[in-house]
Amino acid sequence: LSLAIYPMVLQYRLSGSLAGISMFGAFLIVASYLSIKEIRVYPFSLVFYLSICDFFFSLKYAVVSVIYNSCSLQNQHNICLLQSLWSQFFGTASISWTAVIATDMFIATKSPFLRSNSLHWLYHAFVWSVSFGSTVGLFFGGHGPSGDGTCWTEPGNWKSGIFFYAPLGIVFVWSIVSLIFVLSRTRNIAGGLEVIKYQARLQKRMILYVVVFLVVWSGPIADGVYQYFNPNNPNPMEVCKTPELEPRTALFFHIWDAICVGSQGFVNSFIWISNPGFWLIFKDKVLKKYCKCFFFGSYDRLIRTKMFEDMETGLHNITFRLRENTLRCLLFAVEQSINDDYEEYDDFDEVRSSTVCAGEVGISQFHFKDFSPNSFHSIREHSGVSSETYRKSLDSETFLGTAMENVSFTEGRSASFFVRSPCDNYIIKTIPKIEIEVLMNILPRYTRHIMNNPESLLIRFYGAHAIQMPNCNELFIIVMSNIFNLGIKLRQRYDLKGSWVNRGGKPEKLGDLGKDMDLPGPFLVGEEMKSRLINQITADVTMLRDVGIMDYSLLVGVYSPDIGGELDELP
Repeated sequence: LSLAIYPMVLQYRLSGSLAGISMFGAFLIVASYLSIKEIRVYPFSLVFYLSICDFFFSLKYAVVSVIYNSCSLQNQHNICLLQSLWSQFFGTASISWTAVIATDMFIATKSPFLRSNSLHWLYHAFVWSVSFGSTVGLFFGGHGPSGDGTCWTEPGNWKSGIFFYAPLGIVFVWSIVSLIFVLSRTRNIAGGLEVIKYQARLQKRMILYVVVFLVVWSGPIADGVYQYFNPNNPNPMEVCKTPELEPRTALFFHIWDAICVGSQGFVNSFIWISNPGFWLIFKDKVLKKYCKCFFFGSYDRLIRTKMFEDMETGLHNITFRLRENTLRCLLFAVEQSINDDYEEYDDFDEVRSSTVCAGEVGISQFHFKDFSPNSFHSIREHSGVSSETYRKSLDSETFLGTAMENVSFTEGRSASFFVRSPCDNYIIKTIPKIEIEVLMNILPRYTRHIMNNPESLLIRFYGAHAIQMPNCNELFIIVMSNIFNLGIKLRQRYDLKGSWVNRGGKPEKLGDLGKDMDLPGPFLVGEEMKSRLINQITADVTMLRDVGIMDYSLLVGVYSPDIGGELDELP
């Protein structure tokens, strides 16, 4: 058929055929995700939601392409409105899920300890609110024949186009920024921890979905820009009746648009099935089950088992492994730093930086900083913690050996985590950079206060460090005392701030952390103890006030002899 005579027919058939293939590809992703348990894991769930939107987005083009004289349907208001709103909602949802994938890559690269799958509800709220809001905007802003034989945004009507092309442009730019950032951080993973290498490979696979988005949606962007700057082109309905009226340039951009729009789900399915883990799982879960003629040897089972282990380790426990290896590097470096000679004076501004070569911890080298080592050494000595005791408690072999099985990483704010030492005397915690800066600023006053107040109720900080492993951000870590390591079982614990606003934790079981409103009554401690406590709390609060700190709590543990043991067993 001549392109000059049948341009609209060509666009219909081309976009419809590609849309049908794209629907099949999106359906393949959705069906395999729902039927195979092993791949229903983060971050593949993001691709799953993207594919759902791609399927329904392509559905319009596939259906229109098989309807006889479907071009005339643009004259029917209700059908044109349905096409427009359908395209707007699922098209915006599709690009929004791509924005989520780009954002998730950015977050996972910048903050490897943050469990991005915990942000799923925010991702859903973002995608569906943006999709619904833009669809409502299109309804009131205007819709009509879009120039490709279907209805959507009207060419040259900025009120109509802004509700789709504005989000598309923002996501397009953000995707490029995220790609540059992630590629710059994962370009060299040689010499890194194996789990970091795995994370980098996983991120690079997710990058492919963003690249597909950039390529696929370049067509609609180019077509939209061309239509905006050529408002005098024939009306789409006139072109529908007389195809010869459409300029060659406009036809070129329309075909480019049609090819791109109908390809995303299809190309994404290639990325999906190109994962070796997908084929191994598909063979094990589908072919082996329904095709008895297939033979699976021991070698194949070995590879399949290894792939299952990699997926479970890499996807479900990747943050745990990252933390474990961070802890491994920290313990190794701290153990080396304790062997250094300490001076008799406190140099609060001293930062000992070193590049630690540690093949036994799994990487070639990493950077380590020890903040004000003399000051923290003085605090430890004053608190009765000798260097030898401290070293043994943080010994990497003991910590990461049999004791590691009983260590649990606990989530904190700002993607932080903390873990107790095997002896339960110390807590190792990651903190934001601003908090380490605050600690170092108040360290002179804090150190003097601890030295002059041996009964101070303030937490004891025993070390402040920073480590940077290959392809990871610099992590700031503190080591502090565990005040509840008493060798007994506490009946109840309370976090008290002296406020009644939102301070009702309602602890449900023994040992849960209660708050101010959960206190059953006053503590009877005797006049002497009361006086000592009030005087010490006053001194501690005065120090905190003088250094400008107001966000603090008083932790109280309640002991009951009939539950926790004999009273004379208390340390």
